[in-house]
Amino acid sequence: MLRFEGSTLTRAGSQGGGGRIERKRRVASRWCVLLVVALVTGCGVFGGDKPIQSRVIEFEVAQGANQDSPIAIDIVYVYDQQLVPQLTQMTAHDWFQKRGQVRQAFPTGFDVASFEVVPGQKGPIEAVPPKASQAIAAFVFANYSSEGTHRARVDGLDHFFIALGDNDFVIKPPQQQAKQ
Repeated sequence: MLRFEGSTLTRAGSQGGGGRIERKRRVASRWCVLLVVALVTGCGVFGGDKPIQSRVIEFEVAQGANQDSPIAIDIVYVYDQQLVPQLTQMTAHDWFQKRGQVRQAFPTGFDVASFEVVPGQKGPIEAVPPKASQAIAAFVFANYSSEGTHRARVDGLDHFFIALGDNDFVIKPPQQQAKQ
């Protein structure tokens, strides 16, 4: 017969059996705790999965792009959820004019990788900074002289290709770029 004594389950009339049962109960409860921790951290229920999977970025610029002028490109890795809606609404022109103000408002909320490319350029192939894997969103802004948003969100791509055309750019997985 089993009985509880305080928080310990023991066998009535048994001297040493209760210790084994208590030990098994402690082991079982530890496994339950480990299982819960694994589920919470591994399944993304509480933000464990990050959308930034990018490791490599490639560039190709069309001949005569941007009226045959260099194009500044910023890739913005966002760590602060409050910044995402603002960047989603911002044009590249706004971003390049206001990025200093955004930095003052969100000093640790984002990182920027900046590039300048020229018409006809192929490459560079750039590695994404390791810290970017902690970002919750990523945006590409290209500072064209023409009107337009010139902005793209690039979450979830592990390798992407920025094809800069005459007046705008597109983001493609590398397989699509290779077929052209």
